[in-house]
Amino acid sequence: MFDRLKLGTMTFNDSVDKTVDAIVLNAVTKQWKEIKVSEFYITIKLNNGDILRLWNGNKYYAWLSKGTFFSTAKGFYQWDDCRPSTRTMVLLRDKISDWYIGQDMNP
Repeated sequence: MFDRLKLGTMTFNDSVDKTVDAIVLNAVTKQWKEIKVSEFYITIKLNNGDILRLWNGNKYYAWLSKGTFFSTAKGFYQWDDCRPSTRTMVLLRDKISDWYIGQDMNP
């Protein structure tokens, strides 16, 4: 990942979308069953069965700018060319780091 200073001072190409922000923030606050981080995607499976798949490429200008969310209760939502707020991005980055520390693995 990248440090907090870089994330807080970057200029992203895509605008913040309130729905995307709410989806990602909700996932950050829930318990995770599994997470997979690859070069291009982050896939998070929540304990309630929901699945969040986020764009992991272009970290310096388009990180999280596309993704999909499948909820057993709310259905399917997909986005492109928008992103969550910087605050939510930092919380997600921190939780991913904490997850891997807790699992004694590196992302």
